[in-house]
Amino acid sequence: MDTAYGQAYATGYATHWWWRAREIVIESALRELELPRGASILDFGCGDAVSFPMLERFGRVDGIEVDETLLSPAGPYRDRISSAALGSPAYRDRQYQLITALDVIEHIEDDSGTVGQLEELAAPGGWLVVTVPASMRLWSSHDVVNHHYRRYERAQLQRLLSAHFEVVDVRYLFQLLFVPKYLLARLERLMGGEREAAISQTSLPAPPLNWAMRRGLVLESKMLRHLNPPFGTTLLAVVRKRR
Repeated sequence: MDTAYGQAYATGYATHWWWRAREIVIESALRELELPRGASILDFGCGDAVSFPMLERFGRVDGIEVDETLLSPAGPYRDRISSAALGSPAYRDRQYQLITALDVIEHIEDDSGTVGQLEELAAPGGWLVVTVPASMRLWSSHDVVNHHYRRYERAQLQRLLSAHFEVVDVRYLFQLLFVPKYLLARLERLMGGEREAAISQTSLPAPPLNWAMRRGLVLESKMLRHLNPPFGTTLLAVVRKRR
């Protein structure tokens, strides 16, 4: 990840409308799962443990973050975060009842191999919850700065995950953002994408607009939960390890 963008991520997660809405939607999805009290949880690609406070409502959380530049040495969860890569002997005999990979696997060239390694870390019947950016039609400088390899279509993500897990749900999120983001991507192609344009997408708007955008995305998610429209800017997948 671009260093400047990584800093924006660390400071914006707690306040920016997009990350706030995404966390609310993910927490709602987790509450629908059959998780035991005090579940063992792994947050893969956890950054500086930004999702830990939410995930701790469901159990005991460990993290994996191989990019140590994103980690604060004095962070309250630092001792729970490993920087060893998947497949390391450090994870031998570990199994988790819930694994999250929130906007992570698009950063990894071998996404299939990564999903296979996550399967090994999942307990029998354990859950994997994934979010990824949707649709290559939305590819922009934002993806370049983030060092993305790809954006996903729903069928593509289903194929990737079904090779290792039982797919329970794969759905698009944030339909309201699709057209603006598509137009922005088209404009960048015409004018030449700029790094500053990508970073500006993380800028925090005025508080009333920030609140309205967060509320709008959360309300949209609730209203469209069972309609499952065939487009959006993010994909959410819920899958389970076969017993």
